[in-house]
Amino acid sequence: MLNAFLTYFFIPIFEKCSRTEFWSLYRKMLKEFSNTTSHLHIEAFKLNKILHNASENTELWPSLINKKDNQTVFQLLKTIPISQKSTYAQGFPDQVTVRKHTGDWQYLSSAGTTGRMTVVVDFEKRDYLRAAEHLNLKLATGCALGYKSVDIPPSACNLVCGFTDQGPEPLVQFFSWALKKNRLFAKATLSDFRGRFERQIMLKREVLMPINSVPWKKMCEQLDIYLDDIIENKIHIIRALPHFLLWLAKRAEQRELTFPYVKTLLPYGGLAGKELVKTITHAFQAKYTNVYGTGEVGSIGCATSDPHVVDVYSEMVCLEVVDECGVCVPLNTPGRVVVTDLNNFAMPIIRYEIGDLAEVIQYDEQSGLPKKIKILGRIQECIDLPSGKFVTPVEIQDVFFQFSNVINFKLEQVTSKIFKVSVVCLNDIDTDKLSENLQFLLNLPKPTSIKINEFIMPEQSGKFLSVKTMKKGYIG
Repeated sequence: MLNAFLTYFFIPIFEKCSRTEFWSLYRKMLKEFSNTTSHLHIEAFKLNKILHNASENTELWPSLINKKDNQTVFQLLKTIPISQKSTYAQGFPDQVTVRKHTGDWQYLSSAGTTGRMTVVVDFEKRDYLRAAEHLNLKLATGCALGYKSVDIPPSACNLVCGFTDQGPEPLVQFFSWALKKNRLFAKATLSDFRGRFERQIMLKREVLMPINSVPWKKMCEQLDIYLDDIIENKIHIIRALPHFLLWLAKRAEQRELTFPYVKTLLPYGGLAGKELVKTITHAFQAKYTNVYGTGEVGSIGCATSDPHVVDVYSEMVCLEVVDECGVCVPLNTPGRVVVTDLNNFAMPIIRYEIGDLAEVIQYDEQSGLPKKIKILGRIQECIDLPSGKFVTPVEIQDVFFQFSNVINFKLEQVTSKIFKVSVVCLNDIDTDKLSENLQFLLNLPKPTSIKINEFIMPEQSGKFLSVKTMKKGYIG
């Protein structure tokens, strides 16, 4: 009843009485997602508009965008140099933002294991970010306004999840607090009120604090509170880091808990291989859906069938998978993920390397851009062996998590043939077997020693960097 009221009455009226068009954009994105005949025209139109804006209104891009006669916009895109975080950091803000400031810009800070990047977005981009959130929910759960859910983000997300603003989190209590403080109509208060309305009414989302990486007995105190909350409040969706989902699943198995209302598990960043997904889904008896995106551009795509194969949102980005020379890779060949944001006119993000490795499962014949990709992990966690063998994070993760008692690990490369291995496990594991499997995977001359730890600390971002290589690099 509430969803029908919001869908057919409240949100349409809200759009007419305000500047926002996020719901109309969501409906458009949903329609275009399954429409294979018209998305090419829309993608070409939006890409041309973004490149024209960057060329005409910024200091950085005019010298890098050089269109030739009879060249399609997709051909032009592939001639533009690939950009990294340093590209935007060094020229921020004067060179990378547009000259005309509209007054409604918002500064966002991406959170990653390789450092943060400040991104400026305008109101239109913020609407697309909200629309994509509803599209994610629709594709993952069948309902755009969301069932009751809990969200357990990494630590670095606290600033954008409502933990640091003033006032209580419950909507009614926050309204009363703002009224007493005579701050009801302050700009910051209205923004915080809208955030709470979206989380609590539209998305039905309860945001919880990150799970602390501590010894298991101590961690169980926090896990038990969350698991009891999930059961008592009849939660349908759990969104969390794959590590958090694993720990919740393991504790649920220990307590022999069942979850009749949980239907969907959404990873909050990070990568889960087959073994990890199998463990998590078995405990919750729910569907695991990978929603792919970054803090810099927002949602990029969603896995609609295979949890490891992502369908790209053509309304959000132009995505490429390229080799070390910037050339598009053949099908089923590892390459670097590069994205162009189709909606950010305040700070154009063009051919930005986001740091992930992927394979192309399906190309669009007309645009030459990937439509379906398989995520293989972070490039910085890939290992390039002297033998020429290339080992991805997914392969490494599956070696560890095939042992059911393993709940975390870290593999550190000291030299080309020497690795340090740390493992956190609930009970004893066959370390000889694990060492033997790693020796085979990494082409080592002898088995590596394995250290059992009580816990492993995350990175500053709150995410876990499970593989640390000797040097950062990539060979396709």
